[in-house]
Amino acid sequence: MARTSSDAQDSYISNLLKDFDFPAAQAARAESDTLQKTMISLSVPEAQILSVILFNRGIKKAVEIGTLTGHSGLFILKSLAPGGTLWTFEKDPLHAQKAEKILKDSALSLNKTVHVMLGDAEEKLPTISDKGPFDAIFIDGNKG
Repeated sequence: MARTSSDAQDSYISNLLKDFDFPAAQAARAESDTLQKTMISLSVPEAQILSVILFNRGIKKAVEIGTLTGHSGLFILKSLAPGGTLWTFEKDPLHAQKAEKILKDSALSLNKTVHVMLGDAEEKLPTISDKGPFDAIFIDGNKG
């Protein structure tokens, strides 16, 4: 007997694991390296786990707090349902600038949308409240 939903999940996970080192992720990692911030970025296995969880839930609208150079945002984008949107908040202008090109190019190629929001998420979250409800929020920024 066919396992339709599991087949889709198995295929997604297989492709994700096979393709974990895609060029955009390498670029985001390289940018983290130049900032000496790689240690605060999600590891590839952590990003894969996040992506699988979101994919399995059929997430279409996601919010990320703490963009850094876009590494985790890339995995979130890959996992979103077709036509999905990611809003990602980064308070450091240099980090946001580095992430924006990487994320925008990837979103375009995936037929998804990303909004890199510059500023403190605590202050800026209300500006997107009319875009909700949101399916997921990933808090990866300063928890203070």
